[in-house]
Amino acid sequence: MSIFAKRSWLALAAALVALSASALSPSATAAAAAAGGQAADPDTPVLITDPAPDVARLDLIRHEMKIKLDGSGATLDGKTIATAKPILKEGRVYVALRTLSQSGAVSAIAWDPKLKQVRVAANAKINPGLTELNFRIGSERVYDADGNMLPELFYTAPKPFLANGVAYVPVKALTWLGLSAATADGQVVWKWSEKVGQVLRASWETNESETTFTVLYRKELYAPQLLASLGAGSWAGGTDGSQIVAKDIEMDGNLYNRIRFTAKLHPGINILQAAPVGSSGAEFKVVRHVGDPSAVPVNLTEEARTYLKVEAPAAGFVETKAGTPIAIAGKVSDPHNRGFDKLTVVIQKYAPQGSGFAHQVYETAGKQEMAIKDGAFSGTITLKDAGSYWIAINSPAYIPFPESGLSSTQWADFFVEAK
Repeated sequence: MSIFAKRSWLALAAALVALSASALSPSATAAAAAAGGQAADPDTPVLITDPAPDVARLDLIRHEMKIKLDGSGATLDGKTIATAKPILKEGRVYVALRTLSQSGAVSAIAWDPKLKQVRVAANAKINPGLTELNFRIGSERVYDADGNMLPELFYTAPKPFLANGVAYVPVKALTWLGLSAATADGQVVWKWSEKVGQVLRASWETNESETTFTVLYRKELYAPQLLASLGAGSWAGGTDGSQIVAKDIEMDGNLYNRIRFTAKLHPGINILQAAPVGSSGAEFKVVRHVGDPSAVPVNLTEEARTYLKVEAPAAGFVETKAGTPIAIAGKVSDPHNRGFDKLTVVIQKYAPQGSGFAHQVYETAGKQEMAIKDGAFSGTITLKDAGSYWIAINSPAYIPFPESGLSSTQWADFFVEAK
């Protein structure tokens, strides 16, 4: 795994296209939803329209570590601790990496004797975009998890060294891990903050196509964003359509604001996160029940409407038995003579793993190509195992990208519950 998530321009484009058409958007009818709204099927009672009270609370926990340069003492959040004495070398202050581990500001530290390298696993609550950094004794460069040098312009520091079997790094290196570090008044001072999400309501159910809820967040934080899983390996979201509905709410000696979100829901299981900008947050599950599957159309992206017409399945939600073939068919127009030759159906199964920022919710369970002949395509897919599935129909490869040539994007999707 690299220090940064490896996402191609294609993946970014696909996520943006999918976002514009499916999982998450502002609601023009939030007020109606809050007042009661209408069920997807008039004969089916509304389960939950507006879960109350708040579904999550986002906090900011501040930390500070002070270490005397003469080794006479150290404190962590005001409590005395025993730690290694900093070393002053060539006018620069170096600290022991094991002291960083003591602080809790990183998740783990490991030594590779072959490479003479210290692996530092970042704390996702401080810097969720960072996976790990690797420091090599005697080298000014910093490496990612795959052994690649990180860009010299941004990741160059005075050389780490060993002293009595202990690895020391310059104070400057701490800033890459999300800490502020300074030397003043005869001591090294580190400061950092953890963004923590507390789930107040882990899940709820509805038969509506959208849900409205509120989240509390510490006033010192930027207004949080709402993220939604968009299938295997991708999340997207933002603050569009959100509204701050209360300010300066005093709780536990701190001030909070309350923000309201409305999210569109696809059939079945929806995984959402209310998260501070650039961090993981509070995650919850919303299950949308569908009384009348025929009322839910197959979802087409805006771009796909120029090219694609899906004739099967007839609805965007399919209930079936595992092992039963599902027909997929339709027509493709090629007004610009791009030479459309095939579509790719991607089978994604609900299989959440891990937690936190951009973790896996769906896994790719299979792919199947369907040839386009005389402007039409058809075929079947079979889901062998019971479960919840997100089926994507991807375009032919026609979008040019500088590094990868022609690439595909998602054109349509639908959902399957296999019993």
